[in-house]
Amino acid sequence: MPRCTEANAASNATKWRKTPPLFSDRGSSLFSRLRGFAVKFSTASWFPCLLQGARRPIVVCLMACLFFPLTEPAPVRARKSLAAKLVLGCWSAPQNLDRDYFSWLAEMNFTHTLYWRSPEIRPEQWRKDLDSASRSGITLIFDSWQPAALPQPWLDSVLATACSHPAFGGIYAPDEPGYRLPREKGDRIPSLPQFQAAFRKFEECGHGVVFLVDAFSGEDYWIKRFVPFSTAFGIDIYPFKTGIDWKKKTETATRRAVKLADGRAVWMVLQGHGRADWYRYATQRLNLELPAENDPRPSAAALEAMARTALDSGAQGLWWWSFEMYDWKEPDQRDFIQQFREVNRRIANYE
Repeated sequence: MPRCTEANAASNATKWRKTPPLFSDRGSSLFSRLRGFAVKFSTASWFPCLLQGARRPIVVCLMACLFFPLTEPAPVRARKSLAAKLVLGCWSAPQNLDRDYFSWLAEMNFTHTLYWRSPEIRPEQWRKDLDSASRSGITLIFDSWQPAALPQPWLDSVLATACSHPAFGGIYAPDEPGYRLPREKGDRIPSLPQFQAAFRKFEECGHGVVFLVDAFSGEDYWIKRFVPFSTAFGIDIYPFKTGIDWKKKTETATRRAVKLADGRAVWMVLQGHGRADWYRYATQRLNLELPAENDPRPSAAALEAMARTALDSGAQGLWWWSFEMYDWKEPDQRDFIQQFREVNRRIANYE
């Protein structure tokens, strides 16, 4: 270790005064600044002098920042810069998909919707719907509704038909692959090679996103296998239920999605229905056997609070999954989903 003389100590003190202040970079994280500061501190020529002096506690503290990095919190969105770009999507495929539906979505202040007609290839119908959506200012994310992989002929036809259309926003990857991979059987098992092939094919379009959503109950180990083959990622979260801290659960899920997304856009799927609606849909249409659920529909205030929590936790887009949307022309359903008009308007202007 070099000797610490009065001469080099004075020289080092001058160097110290020239060192940039800790908070000079306003755009950097305090955590990364501390770590960088510790690196500069420990490698400086005057560091041995401190080791020989009475400032060892300071050195120990700085070295702890270097060798035991602090964990940074999940990034919080820059609200003002994202407000104009905020995606507000409808994550439902209605029974009555027609021109009125797209204009009605626009009236409810949605910007996007999942789009599914049937498993058949229908380019002419797709073009008509794209034109109608474009006139209403709605962007379509094409959904194949296939559990294991996007059918190659379907994907080829979608890209040939829609790639250059202004209302085309991209494609929806098969749902919840990380959750389903260790649980499904046979031809319903999500195919990682086919996810990769579809992603590479989609890259040729150069327009839109590959939107991947996984379940809150899915394991990170499996989810991480599929995230690389997407450009927007989210977790579907339905916590509005008696006895559940739904704000905390929304925050936890969003921060987890930000981490898993690894720099990709984060579009969270939130609960826009009551648990009783889910129970009715699951038992009557999906023939599932589930314990009865009677929890009410969330109020407009609850919907907005859920959305604000997701945005504050790092989301850049929000999608509402609402069973009421499936029957959006029914009077009872319309009474509830009319709330989205004001909720979406307030979220879009949230700063």
